[in-house]
Amino acid sequence: MCKTNCCCNGLTKDALKKLSFVFILINVVLSFIAIFIRAAKTKRYEQALVLLEQRNNGTYNSTLYNCYLDGFLNYEIYCDSEGKRLSKPDDNVGSQSLFKNWNTYELLLNISRFILTAIVLVFFYFALNKKDVDGKNNLLSYSIGFIGFLVADSGICILLRAFTIGTNQNIGLYEIGNQNEFESYTAMNYIIDIAEIVLNCVVICFIIRIQREDQKVVIVTQPQPPPQPQYMHPSQQPEINININNVMGQTQSTSNRYVHPLDTFQGQ
Repeated sequence: MCKTNCCCNGLTKDALKKLSFVFILINVVLSFIAIFIRAAKTKRYEQALVLLEQRNNGTYNSTLYNCYLDGFLNYEIYCDSEGKRLSKPDDNVGSQSLFKNWNTYELLLNISRFILTAIVLVFFYFALNKKDVDGKNNLLSYSIGFIGFLVADSGICILLRAFTIGTNQNIGLYEIGNQNEFESYTAMNYIIDIAEIVLNCVVICFIIRIQREDQKVVIVTQPQPPPQPQYMHPSQQPEINININNVMGQTQSTSNRYVHPLDTFQGQ
C-alpha cells in the first residue's frame, strides 16, 4: 500500500480522486469486454466436448502413432493420426464437470463481475462527493472492502480458467501448428483478469492516501480545546499556617515604632 516511497506520494488529493475514478471506470469497460471474449463459444470447445463424450463412452477409435515432444514450447506430446499431427490425450481428464458447464459458468462470472464493478463505481462516486469528512472516510473504507472483493473475484476467475485449460489439454487431439481458440480466448481473459487486479490494487492504494490527506485537514482545522482547570483534592491543597499572635505582635511593634512629629516637638 501507500508508504513513504510509494509512487502516489507525488500526487495531489484531487489527482488521486480522478485517477481512482478513472481506473475503476477502466475496469468496468474491461469487465464488459470480457463478456464477449468467451472461450466456451469457440469451435475447439465444442470439439472438446464431443471428444470428451467419445472418450467417456469408449467410442473414439482413431489410432495414434509416431509420438514425441513437439509444439510451441516443445513440452506437449503430438502423434500422427490419419494424416494429422494431434496432441496426445492424457490418461486422466480432470475438472470434467466444470468444463462441461463452462459455457454457463464463464458467462455468469463475467456478467457478475461487470455488474459488481459498475456498482462499486457508482458507490465510489458518491463517497468522493460526500461533504462530511467522517462520513466520507467511512464510505471510502467500505469502498476498499468492495474493491478487495473484486480483486478476489478476479483471482477466482483466473483459477477456474486454469482448471478449464488443464481439462482442454487433458482431452488433447488438437492439431499442431493451428491456434487453439479455447486457449487463446482464455489467455485474453487472463490479461483482463490480471489488469483488473493491478488497477484495483492501485485504487486501494490511492483511497488510503485520500483518507490520510483528509485526516491531515481535520487535524489542522480542528480548534484546540481551552485548558481545563485542574481539580485538587482537599488533601492535595497546600497548607497555609498563619500564626495570629505573631502577626499581631509584628503589627503592634510596627505601630510602636511610629513617632508623631508634634510629640517630638513637645518633648523638647
